[in-house]
Amino acid sequence: EQKMYKIVLDLNDVDYISSAGVGALLSGLERAQRHQGDMVLIHPRPTVLELFGLSDLFHFAADAAAATALF
Repeated sequence: EQKMYKIVLDLNDVDYISSAGVGALLSGLERAQRHQGDMVLIHPRPTVLELFGLSDLFHFAADAAAATALF
């Protein structure tokens, strides 16, 4: 039996993400995708959203309900 990784990460209290933090998120995303899952980020602040705007690797949703609907 293979596990499916479905990750919803709430960024509401995150003001800054270092390159190491982005690397950790990418590692988590890759692991989820290896297990036929995905990662959805919710509530990003504008400064954090701007950083992720450079990449189309991550999915964003308005809230947890919208995020789980993406799975």
